[in-house]
Amino acid sequence: MVVSSGNTSGAGQINEVLRQLRDKFVSSCQERMKTLSTATEDLKADAENPDALARVRRECHKIAGLAGSFGFAAVGDLAEDIDIKLKQKQVGWAGIEPRVQELMARLRDMER
Repeated sequence: MVVSSGNTSGAGQINEVLRQLRDKFVSSCQERMKTLSTATEDLKADAENPDALARVRRECHKIAGLAGSFGFAAVGDLAEDIDIKLKQKQVGWAGIEPRVQELMARLRDMER
């Protein structure tokens, strides 16, 4: 990240760095959505696919960890809910599929 040392105030520089970090997070979420989409397709073929469930959990865990920090609390909460349910084996694919679809829709909305 490059921050100009021109006449920008300290607060302006911090805001610019935060904007860049937020943009990077949004961009990374678009990549995570691709992984979720692939895992979703794998789970449609085999709802008990342990690798695909692990991919969903891993991506949700990563999203949940940072989303709130960048102003996406609802996205973070949703991702955390999916992560916890999979971690604790509370539900299988059928139980979380609607939540994963909702998360993917919210991730698409972030890009706009």
